[in-house]
Amino acid sequence: MDMPRLWGAARQRCQCSPEHSHGRTLPSRRRNPPALAVGRMSINSKWTAVTPLNREKHFLITELDFDEDEEVIHCLIEAIISKRSEPIEWQELKNDEKWLQGWK
Repeated sequence: MDMPRLWGAARQRCQCSPEHSHGRTLPSRRRNPPALAVGRMSINSKWTAVTPLNREKHFLITELDFDEDEEVIHCLIEAIISKRSEPIEWQELKNDEKWLQGWK
């Protein structure tokens, strides 16, 4: 069974030397797929909730999972003010009555 690809969340430990202790992680070598079917949506894209809840108005997309056909199967957004993350259906971000792209 093929595992879905995870874009943006994968991190690697630095391999500068076996004795190092700085604990830095390197950004993932994976990037958003070139032909992203969701258009405006990508890792670290900024979104504004039209009707804020719990003073959470500005969000970033922090994770996107794709199946083998490069269809989005998981989207995780993070509130900027509280750092709270929650899954969201990516189609919901297309609703202009709920979400605006960018920070307004």
